[in-house]
Amino acid sequence: MANNGASDLSQLIKDIEIEKLQGPSDSKFLKIGSLWESQTVVLHILRRFGCRLCRANALELSKIVPDLESQNIRVIAVGLERLGMEEFLKGGFWKYELYLDEGKKLHQALNLKSLGVFKTLNMILTDKEVKTALQKTKEVPGDLKGDGSWNGKR
Repeated sequence: MANNGASDLSQLIKDIEIEKLQGPSDSKFLKIGSLWESQTVVLHILRRFGCRLCRANALELSKIVPDLESQNIRVIAVGLERLGMEEFLKGGFWKYELYLDEGKKLHQALNLKSLGVFKTLNMILTDKEVKTALQKTKEVPGDLKGDGSWNGKR
């Protein structure tokens, strides 16, 4: 981890246990901090596997994964619920390491908040950034199944 902010974040989440869904680890469950013991890691946290924005972001990140890996940078994604995982993988949105944090301990440790249904709908309807992102990803299939109320901002 390069700077104090990243180092502080890594300390907050290093002991959170996640489940391996796809990747090289022999262990079914591991502490997230073990992922960056020997190399730099890019950690991509997905809100929902069916989320159009999460799928589009995973596709964009996938474009540079080979370049990052050639620089010995490990790239992993972490989902927060199992719902929609099979469709996500079958759809080719992510081909790399994938883990699951069903207890949403990452979001809690990072102080990310659940907005609730009304705030989520309000954000979708009024937030210019969200509207722009949804417009840019209109070709990416998705669904509204699962808990989509988590905010990705701190």
